Amino acid sequence: MSDRWDDLRCPHCGGALRHEPGGDGGTLVCGEGKRYPVVRGVPRFVDSEAYAGSFGVEWNRFPRVQLDSATGTSISHHRFRQLTGMDPSELAGKRVLEAGCGPGRFLEVLAAAGAARVWGADLSLAVEAARDNLAGHGNCAIVQADLFELPFAEQSFDFVYSFGVVHHTPDPEAAFRNLVRYVKPGGTVALWVYGRGGSSGIRSKWIPRPHHVYGPLFRALPSRVREPALAAYTHVALAAGGLPVVGRLMQLVAPVQDLRLKRPNQDGYEPGGGNREARERLRWDWALHSSFDRFTPTYVNLYDHDEVLEWGRRAGLEEVRKSEVAAGIVGRKPAA
Repeated sequence: MSDRWDDLRCPHCGGALRHEPGGDGGTLVCGEGKRYPVVRGVPRFVDSEAYAGSFGVEWNRFPRVQLDSATGTSISHHRFRQLTGMDPSELAGKRVLEAGCGPGRFLEVLAAAGAARVWGADLSLAVEAARDNLAGHGNCAIVQADLFELPFAEQSFDFVYSFGVVHHTPDPEAAFRNLVRYVKPGGTVALWVYGRGGSSGIRSKWIPRPHHVYGPLFRALPSRVREPALAAYTHVALAAGGLPVVGRLMQLVAPVQDLRLKRPNQDGYEPGGGNREARERLRWDWALHSSFDRFTPTYVNLYDHDEVLEWGRRAGLEEVRKSEVAAGIVGRKPAA
């Protein structure tokens, strides 16, 4: 992707960008003179991580915990199929954008499957983990950018997706509608957000979830003690969730992602059980990173499947359908 700068546009004026060499990685400049630095190989279209700073911490602490090539599992490959109903090979030769790419677990799957170009965008410093993880894939590139102001031309991607991200923004439906702008006519959009009752089984909007209770407590801790506190919580939750008889109840009180207990349609499940030794080696890091993900974000919103289905219809998509996973949808942008 030596000409990767050609894909980028100024998120403010929409104009093309030229690359000026110099310094770390040079600067991208638009026709109106707005300047965007390229830092350690990643174009930066934001000045800060804003509300996404916890994800920069999380994914640089656990950069490869969800990367199939590093874990010896097929968790991310299978999860992509669950969320889209597609095999990654169906996107061979296509232009793809992931909004909220984290460390690049799905970017790796699609780049390896032969997508023509795969762009990952994230507001947080997770882009640095993604850059390192995808360094061997010449068809993939990363930008640090706001999902509400992406640096791409509208209608320029065959497939745009966002998994587990927009519910962490101040306005999740508006974030999703913005993503639809970047899909070509006739192209496909896939979205998954946290479903109400997906892990707790509690579907009422009015009953507080554990993250409502524990999240503010963990976020209030000084950064130097937050990880030890999350590690202690994870140890207790893993042990309690595995207890006979009361384990299920303890999972409601102290939820944690335990790879030993994964059910179909949950992230971390693999048909046939996958590589059991690899999964056992991964169990602790997967659980601890999930505790970061559950309790440290600024925004965590939950939705019913039908609510998200309506987002797709209101965004003007056709053939909007539910994915296998709760609160996931796939739709097509009208060709006209």
